[in-house]
Amino acid sequence: MYKPKKGIVLYQNVDSAYAEIHDIDNNGEFGTGRPLRKSELISFSIIAKNEDKILEKSCFPYRNILGFKSNPMETTVAWIYPAQKVNLLYRENVKGIKSGIYHIPNIVFVSNGNSVDVYAIKRKDILNLSEDTILYHAPFMNIGSRGDVCMGSAKVEDYDTVTEMIDSVEQAFFQSIFTHTNHNNIVEGGILDCYNNQKKKFDEKLLIKCKRLKEIWR
Repeated sequence: MYKPKKGIVLYQNVDSAYAEIHDIDNNGEFGTGRPLRKSELISFSIIAKNEDKILEKSCFPYRNILGFKSNPMETTVAWIYPAQKVNLLYRENVKGIKSGIYHIPNIVFVSNGNSVDVYAIKRKDILNLSEDTILYHAPFMNIGSRGDVCMGSAKVEDYDTVTEMIDSVEQAFFQSIFTHTNHNNIVEGGILDCYNNQKKKFDEKLLIKCKRLKEIWR
C-alpha cells in the first residue's frame, strides 16, 4: 500500500501562478510548504509523458495497481477493481438468473490487453498484501479454473496508455454476456444461489481458493 509523502499546492490569480511542495506526515497532514523548484516540475513532466516510465519509477497512474511485468513486446498489469454493485449480463438461455444489478467482491484483473485473467480477493487481505496472499476464483461465468477469461465476442478497445488499457479491459469484461460455466468450483453453493440470495453485499465466505498472488504471472 502506498502512503502520501509529498503534496503540491498551486496558487493562481489572474496574471500568474505559484506552486509550493509540502511534506506529508504519517497522519496525512501537510507540513510547511516551500517553493516548488523548476527542476522538480521538469522531472514530473518528463515522467508524465511516458506511462512506461511511470511504471518503472513505481509512480503508478492508477491507484489500485498491484504490480506489472514488462518485456520488449508487452506490459502485463495486475490491478484491483473495488467491490461494488455492477450490472451483469446473462444470456437468456441461462436458467435461474437474469441480467441485473448485483454485488461483487474485490476483483483482481491481470491483463496485457490481449489475454485477461480475473480473480477475487478478500477485503482483509488488501491491506496486508504479500506474494503469498490468497486469491480466489472470481464468482462469474465464462472463467476457467486458472482464472483465464473467455471473452467471447467482447473486444478490448484500442488503447495508447496503461490507464486506457485498464479502462478498456474493465469495460469489455463487464459489458460481455455471461453464457456458461467452465469449472465446478466457482463459488460455494453454486453461482445461481450466490447472486439470487444476495443482501447488502457480496458474502466473501462463499469464495473458493484459487492461487497465490505470486502465481498470477503467466
